[in-house]
Amino acid sequence: MPLRAGRFHAKLVQIQGQKTALTFATAPQISWTLHRLYPLLLILDGILSNILWCCEDVCLPFIHSVLLVLCTNVLTVQDEASLARRAVQSWLGTMSCIFLLLSSVYYISSVLHELNADEPPTLEDIIVMMETVVYKLEVIREDLSEPLKMSSRELMTVLLFITPVHWLLMKYLFSSNDYLVFLVLFCCVYHSSWCQCTLRLLWRSLYVRQLLSLVCGRTRDAGGLGQMVFYAVVDPGIQVPRYNSPLEDLSSSLFSSRVRKALDGIYDPDLVSKHSSTPVSVKVVEFRIDENQRKWPLDGWTHNMLPYERPKFTASQFPDRVECTSPWEFQESLGREWCWLDDAWKPEPWLYCDTHWITRGDSDSLECYTRKRVWKRRAFQHLRTEGVL
Repeated sequence: MPLRAGRFHAKLVQIQGQKTALTFATAPQISWTLHRLYPLLLILDGILSNILWCCEDVCLPFIHSVLLVLCTNVLTVQDEASLARRAVQSWLGTMSCIFLLLSSVYYISSVLHELNADEPPTLEDIIVMMETVVYKLEVIREDLSEPLKMSSRELMTVLLFITPVHWLLMKYLFSSNDYLVFLVLFCCVYHSSWCQCTLRLLWRSLYVRQLLSLVCGRTRDAGGLGQMVFYAVVDPGIQVPRYNSPLEDLSSSLFSSRVRKALDGIYDPDLVSKHSSTPVSVKVVEFRIDENQRKWPLDGWTHNMLPYERPKFTASQFPDRVECTSPWEFQESLGREWCWLDDAWKPEPWLYCDTHWITRGDSDSLECYTRKRVWKRRAFQHLRTEGVL
């Protein structure tokens, strides 16, 4: 064996922690398109920052809001006002429009000048800017889509309540010009920090929440659970052997065990009629009751719920969350025609949700303020005639 064959050379290769650069992983056409879109992304990001009041100069959104309201006054000059007042409003509105237009042109030209003077952005910079713009657009979209989440019933209730109130305000308190100015001003300052803090403080008031629940029609349904079918049918009519006398008590533990075996498929339905004197057809259902809890800073997880949300126990089968009693109170009020198949209620694991009852996982976290779980218990009913009672 030659001596050269036994020589080895080590080479250090650093792979861990390295990522392929976007410049090499992106097609040239896409890179060129993103580079051309970068100025538009910067301009759009500046506009969204002013709308959301998150720009570096905290006074700039306030100045723009005042100028925009003054521009609106040009369209709302009242004919019955004095000549001097109309002249002042028209002059202020016109100058505000010109100032807004000039400031917009200056901002766009300064952005383009800085891009030409500085080094061209990398693809990573463009991607970060795109993610920032998408996030800000998502915030605005959530604010605009929040009223669309109401059901048809809630929307009709809001319209029936707000329409006469709106007519009275427009008739006796506000004019159309004042209403337009107020609407523009509210849209401009909605995302400001002091406006958001004011809304949060108002939302802490119990009376405000009760008023909102009354206007939106989100009142609890006090209907009794006994008049509703809220169970899930496990088997509409299963044949269960009856080995003893026809007068056997169907609520006995022996018959319940035979029902469980029949559900598990241990009994052959073809042999039931041969080895039992009177086979019985029973309907097996599963009752489901949701238990809801909310987390409070001092008390932890309790059944104390907010007045506008779901009660502490609800029927699982209904999407509108019908209020019901606890599982242990319900079992006492169940009719005699039903016999329990399970010895006790069986709870499922807790599902942790946010404040809007949107499931976040099966473990508690900082963003979880509510939780729910389902209590299940099976029961059966003797079918004395063909079909389901």
